[in-house]
Amino acid sequence: MESLKQFSIPVRGIGIGLHKFDFQIDSEFFEHFADSIIQEGNFKVQLEIFKSETMMDMDYGITGSFRTVCDRCLQPFDLACEGSHQLIAKFKEGESTEAEIVFIHPLEHEFNVAQYIYEFICLSIPMIKSHPLDEEGEPTCEVDIFDYLENDDEEQTEEGKPSVWDALKDLKKKD
Repeated sequence: MESLKQFSIPVRGIGIGLHKFDFQIDSEFFEHFADSIIQEGNFKVQLEIFKSETMMDMDYGITGSFRTVCDRCLQPFDLACEGSHQLIAKFKEGESTEAEIVFIHPLEHEFNVAQYIYEFICLSIPMIKSHPLDEEGEPTCEVDIFDYLENDDEEQTEEGKPSVWDALKDLKKKD
């Protein structure tokens, strides 16, 4: 994880007040996380930290895109995503039972935010990954796959082959 050293922020070296950090994330970053759902991507992360004597309030702003497959047409494309997340780091020993709070030992010099950046990028990914809509509100998917699916369905019914639904109806009649 030596290459993730650039994501370490000084804890004792920065003064009380507002501090800003910018991170550029590329595909190499995601290689450091086992079974990453993102293989290729480019993101910009803006981290604003408000440090007080007892804690740091961290606001993460994420914008970027990653390579994925469309859920509708199964064609690869770059999906844009963005998000904002908050994390609070308290200076004390112990474990946190809350998701948004972490504890940093008071004598710690650095705090590595790479894992949190990765998790917040993953949380920014939409549930449905599909091509963006055009001006008329229609998906910009590859239409060839839809034509294939419609033609395939018509061919099965035209050839006199029983459809899946007919087979299921037959099962119900046997009972």
